Amino acid sequence: MMNADDIKKGIECMKAQKKSLEEEMIDLKTHLVRGIYDMGSEELIMVANRIAYLEKRIEAGRAKIDLAELIVR
Repeated sequence: MMNADDIKKGIECMKAQKKSLEEEMIDLKTHLVRGIYDMGSEELIMVANRIAYLEKRIEAGRAKIDLAELIVR
Protein backbone atom coordinates (compact mmCIF):
# COMPACT_ATOMS: atom_id res chain seq x y z
CA MET A 1 0.00 0.00 0.00
CA MET A 2 1.23 3.49 -0.82
CA ASN A 3 1.72 6.01 1.93
CA ALA A 4 1.25 9.77 1.69
CA ASP A 5 4.92 10.40 0.87
CA ASP A 6 4.78 8.00 -2.08
CA ILE A 7 1.64 9.70 -3.36
CA LYS A 8 3.25 13.15 -2.99
CA LYS A 9 6.29 11.96 -4.97
CA GLY A 10 3.95 10.61 -7.62
CA ILE A 11 2.13 13.94 -7.77
CA GLU A 12 5.41 15.79 -8.32
CA CYS A 13 6.35 13.33 -11.07
CA MET A 14 2.97 13.79 -12.77
CA LYS A 15 3.30 17.58 -12.56
CA ALA A 16 6.74 17.42 -14.19
CA GLN A 17 5.40 15.15 -16.92
CA LYS A 18 2.44 17.50 -17.50
CA LYS A 19 4.77 20.47 -17.79
CA SER A 20 6.89 18.60 -20.33
CA LEU A 21 3.79 17.78 -22.40
CA GLU A 22 2.66 21.41 -22.24
CA GLU A 23 6.07 22.57 -23.49
CA GLU A 24 5.95 20.05 -26.34
CA MET A 25 2.48 21.29 -27.28
CA ILE A 26 3.66 24.92 -27.32
CA ASP A 27 6.56 23.93 -29.58
CA LEU A 28 4.18 22.15 -31.95
CA LYS A 29 1.80 25.11 -32.03
CA THR A 30 4.72 27.44 -32.75
CA HIS A 31 5.88 25.11 -35.53
CA LEU A 32 2.36 25.04 -36.91
CA VAL A 33 1.99 28.83 -36.93
CA ARG A 34 5.42 29.45 -38.44
CA GLY A 35 5.18 26.81 -41.10
CA ILE A 36 1.51 26.81 -42.02
CA TYR A 37 2.20 28.12 -45.54
CA ASP A 38 5.14 25.78 -46.17
CA MET A 39 3.60 22.56 -44.85
CA GLY A 40 1.78 20.04 -46.91
CA SER A 41 -1.68 18.92 -45.88
CA GLU A 42 -0.35 15.64 -44.43
CA GLU A 43 2.09 17.45 -42.17
CA LEU A 44 -0.59 19.92 -41.06
CA ILE A 45 -2.90 17.04 -40.17
CA MET A 46 -0.09 15.23 -38.32
CA VAL A 47 0.78 18.30 -36.24
CA ALA A 48 -2.87 19.05 -35.48
CA ASN A 49 -3.47 15.44 -34.42
CA ARG A 50 -0.39 15.49 -32.19
CA ILE A 51 -1.61 18.71 -30.54
CA ALA A 52 -5.05 17.17 -29.92
CA TYR A 53 -3.42 14.05 -28.45
CA LEU A 54 -1.24 16.12 -26.13
CA GLU A 55 -4.23 18.19 -25.00
CA LYS A 56 -6.05 14.98 -24.03
CA ARG A 57 -3.00 13.65 -22.15
CA ILE A 58 -2.56 16.94 -20.31
CA GLU A 59 -6.24 17.00 -19.29
CA ALA A 60 -6.02 13.39 -18.09
CA GLY A 61 -2.89 14.30 -16.15
CA ARG A 62 -4.68 17.20 -14.48
CA ALA A 63 -7.47 14.87 -13.39
CA LYS A 64 -4.99 12.36 -11.96
CA ILE A 65 -3.11 15.09 -10.10
CA ASP A 66 -6.34 16.50 -8.65
CA LEU A 67 -7.45 13.05 -7.52
CA ALA A 68 -4.09 12.24 -5.96
CA GLU A 69 -4.04 15.58 -4.12
CA LEU A 70 -7.50 14.85 -2.73
CA ILE A 71 -6.32 11.46 -1.50
CA VAL A 72 -3.32 13.00 0.28
CA ARG A 73 -5.46 15.60 2.05
